[in-house]
Amino acid sequence: MAKSDFICKNCGKVKSERFFSFSTFHKYTCPNCKTICQDCVKRGFFGGTTCLKCGSKVIRYSWTGGKWVKD
Repeated sequence: MAKSDFICKNCGKVKSERFFSFSTFHKYTCPNCKTICQDCVKRGFFGGTTCLKCGSKVIRYSWTGGKWVKD
């Protein structure tokens, strides 16, 4: 598995960066559910993001320059 791949703890899907992707690859960390994908995140109007499973506030990370960087 590549460094950019991870398994979402909520849905169990393996998420990976697309080779020809024009957007930034993101993952999120929930305090209860750990690493989750963007499909398992609810976005609010004012930039607040929460976990769909437990409702906790999540932290977003971007895959930039070959490493995960906190946004």
